Amino acid sequence: MSKEKEPDKVKIVAECASNVINSGGGIPQFGCVANGKSHSGEFMSIDDMKNFADECNKSA
Repeated sequence: MSKEKEPDKVKIVAECASNVINSGGGIPQFGCVANGKSHSGEFMSIDDMKNFADECNKSA
């Protein structure tokens, strides 16, 4: 990704998902706008990440 496009992506997150994701930190964050849940930091397993994504998809 080019550096020119990155500020636009941060702006989109700030405008659309600020209630789910804090775009100011350097910690990886995963957010689901559909159910309002978020996860900070890495997942402990692939299954944990898949479960988070599946739950988000079911909420959409």
